[in-house]
Amino acid sequence: MRRYSWLLCGVMVFSVPLSGQSPENPVRTIPLPAGCQHPFRELYRYNEGRRLGLQASVGFCRIIISNGSVREFAEGRIESVTPSPKGRSVAIVNRSYRIAVQDDEGRSQFDGQLESTELAAIYWSSDESHVIILSIPGEDVEVEAATIIDLPQKKMKTIRFGPPALVRFDVKTDTIRAEQEGGTTRKVLVYGLNGQLLRRVIPSKTQRERIVSANRKYSYIPKHEIGEGDTLIQRGSTGPTVLRLPERKKRGSRQGALWDNPEWNPVNDDLLLALYLSEDTEKEGRLNEIDVFSVSQKKIIRVFPQAGDHTPAYGWSADGKQVILCDVSCSFYTIP
Repeated sequence: MRRYSWLLCGVMVFSVPLSGQSPENPVRTIPLPAGCQHPFRELYRYNEGRRLGLQASVGFCRIIISNGSVREFAEGRIESVTPSPKGRSVAIVNRSYRIAVQDDEGRSQFDGQLESTELAAIYWSSDESHVIILSIPGEDVEVEAATIIDLPQKKMKTIRFGPPALVRFDVKTDTIRAEQEGGTTRKVLVYGLNGQLLRRVIPSKTQRERIVSANRKYSYIPKHEIGEGDTLIQRGSTGPTVLRLPERKKRGSRQGALWDNPEWNPVNDDLLLALYLSEDTEKEGRLNEIDVFSVSQKKIIRVFPQAGDHTPAYGWSADGKQVILCDVSCSFYTIP
């Protein structure tokens, strides 16, 4: 079915075409043991793409791509897995809030006990020397907190912030920023990786959440940052909007994209991989699917239909030439 686009105020608004091809047989398949099979949460690349990591609902599995071997980690049941920027290490938090940092060979770099709280996010410093854990109030902690792990020194320090506070980690500057309000005033407290307060600043206008492509040619702004009906792709990280994807409006049609967890190709800025969430599946007879979308062609170029209650973990190969889907096995599909 061919769909047409139109120009509106200099921004391309279009209905996502349905011309994407269904996948051919995978070029390679790595079987997974029962403990590494679905349901999954995330698929990671390690050791500059030579290894994969799978976070399942009860554990974590490491896959060596060269020989297809798989190793399971399920001690204490896994709560969160976060790879370092270059994929050479991984921070694993179990459901007893114990954190273990390992290199990609499984050697321990740090092991410690976190406070019983609700994890908000885990980050790595740009040089991979520190792990930063942000948490929200929980059983033992009544305020926002940031825990900093110094890997070379094997030390852990926690900073607590009086309510109300909005705490985030700035990956560009390797600083922790806590925005606080008092009456009609707002201020941001900026902390370094040593846990020391660096400065107090007046907050700037809140920036939209955006997912920037590998070479920073495009950025994807999720629908929840825009409001009902829109998902944006912009040029660069702050440039003009090049595509506006309206939410599907008509039953049985494919207007727009309700994409979840999008991932840019690690080499080619033109390609985006994401899970499409179908509405009213039973009425419309549509299933969820994993799409490869081309910005330059303004259409979906490959479709991976999904059936059943669980969606496989998905991601790109390190060279950007293949899509990897993992459920009972990890299958590799070449993208032309």
